[in-house]
Amino acid sequence: MLTTVGMEFKPFRDVTPFTFAFGNLIVAWGIFRYHLFDIIPIARDLIVDNMEDLVVVLDMQDRIVDINPSALVAINQKPSQVIGQPAETILSKWPELLEKFDVPENINIETTIFAEGRQFQYEVKSTLLHDKYGRYIGRVFVSRDISEHTILKNQLQKLNEELDERVAHRTEDLRKGEERLRAIVDEAPFGAHLYELEADERLVFIGANHSADQILHVDHQQFIGKTIEEAFPPLAETDIPAAYRRVATSGERFQREQVDYDDTRIRGAFEIHAFQTGKQQMAVFFRDITERKKAEEALRESEEKHRLLFEKANDAIFIMKDACFVDCNTKAIEMFGYTRGEIIGKSPQDFSPGFQLNGLTSEEMAHKFLGATLQTGESQYFEWRHIHKDKTEFDVEVSLNLLELDNEKFVQAIVRNITERKLAEKKLAEAYETTLEGWAKALELRDKETEDHSRRVVELTVKLAKAMGIEGDELHHIRRGAILHDIGKMGIPDEILRKRGKLTISERKVIEQHPVFSYELLSRIPYLEKAIDIPYCHHEHWDGSGYPRGFKGERIPLAARIFTVIDVWDAVQYDRPYNRAWPKEKAIQYLKDEAGKYFDPECVSVFLALVEQGKI
Repeated sequence: MLTTVGMEFKPFRDVTPFTFAFGNLIVAWGIFRYHLFDIIPIARDLIVDNMEDLVVVLDMQDRIVDINPSALVAINQKPSQVIGQPAETILSKWPELLEKFDVPENINIETTIFAEGRQFQYEVKSTLLHDKYGRYIGRVFVSRDISEHTILKNQLQKLNEELDERVAHRTEDLRKGEERLRAIVDEAPFGAHLYELEADERLVFIGANHSADQILHVDHQQFIGKTIEEAFPPLAETDIPAAYRRVATSGERFQREQVDYDDTRIRGAFEIHAFQTGKQQMAVFFRDITERKKAEEALRESEEKHRLLFEKANDAIFIMKDACFVDCNTKAIEMFGYTRGEIIGKSPQDFSPGFQLNGLTSEEMAHKFLGATLQTGESQYFEWRHIHKDKTEFDVEVSLNLLELDNEKFVQAIVRNITERKLAEKKLAEAYETTLEGWAKALELRDKETEDHSRRVVELTVKLAKAMGIEGDELHHIRRGAILHDIGKMGIPDEILRKRGKLTISERKVIEQHPVFSYELLSRIPYLEKAIDIPYCHHEHWDGSGYPRGFKGERIPLAARIFTVIDVWDAVQYDRPYNRAWPKEKAIQYLKDEAGKYFDPECVSVFLALVEQGKI
């Protein structure tokens, strides 16, 4: 039918929007041919009226010659208000749209239209109409609302951009992470070898980290592309290549604490850990333990030497933890008569009498010295009495030392049997005592006035010293000092010492030198060095009026202060050629009167208490 009027369409990209125009072409031709202003619809309802797209047909003068209902709704007009009207009048509120279609041509654009305070996105297609001679006779506009589509498209584009950005960031993070990991692995203190298992079961070396070069002192580039057997020939004789192949295929892990390797390039002991890194790929981390093994061997040899010294020592050696024995040497077994099993787990007091020589229980004494060792870290030295398995007692000298091993504290006890030494010391002491008593007796024979005086003052001095809390070795030194209190008189001429008349001032000065003579005699004898206080200071007075040095108060040694009370008490209690004995009451009163002057008040108080108790 269209060809009868000489009209045809040229091909264009999308013909769908122009299907509605077919029914209107004859009408358009009638309008132009007969200049009619009323359009007679020809089957247009079925084609165009139901389209959601906006359809507008313009003539050569850009007048609207047809428009579908969707377009009328969009511009809020009736057909009679737009048909025959110029497009620029009807569409005046969208000048930007008119400008884009100012020149007739086949175009397809997307544009934004504002209407009723809202923004709409439209896709507009303009198609030129020609008659059968190819002459331009008008154009058809088809416009589709793509606002929602545009929104979705923009949202999708935004999502894609955000996704691209996240992917880019993640890719960059992965790249940086890979670089950091590579840097860490390169500078790690362990070497890394990489292998790939090929289809023919060849395990090929494909790379190594920087530390591998440094540890093995070789350039690993020379190994790339070679099989493990070619790169490291000594491994071909071991089970390691087969183990690595299992790691690459099954993913099982493989490790070995020590692999000894030796060829012309590489020599040493290595610890290895192999694991799968990907399909048919694996890595081996290794550490050179050569020096560690040498150190361990040296330590083992050192431990053997120390153990030998420990076992062969002449003294018994015990190791204690938590106050119990955890080890001992052969000498300890010999010394105590028990087996190692009978000693381990026991404490020192389990092999000791209930009380030690100093009066403390064995448990108290062990707690005292073990506690001091653990708390101060200082060595402790003391004597101790043990019991042999055959029930005989023996004396030992003990040295306790703190040991710290693997953050644990142990105490080492070195024990030396001093039973024979103690017997020898006892005999020597008895010999000394006999010698001292001989000296005292010789002095009494020379000075008849002091006969039996030394024996009496020794007994009373020891008794008063005990009452004042003195015990142990110090009491022995006081006893010896009392025996020798006047030994310095051996240096006084007989004519002065035995003179019956009154002494002259010069003679008195000579007599007052006998404490100095005592010091000069006894200080050269180590055994008597601690017994000097009484011979040297027993003529010093509490108020400082004594001799030879004029000491006063507590500057005078306590032993001398004790002896001074006893010496005077004995002197006034017995007849002398130049003085008759005093009654007991007079002697007591004299001590009271001179307390704080001649005597130490405390010594006098304790002594008089003994007198009152009848102990003196």
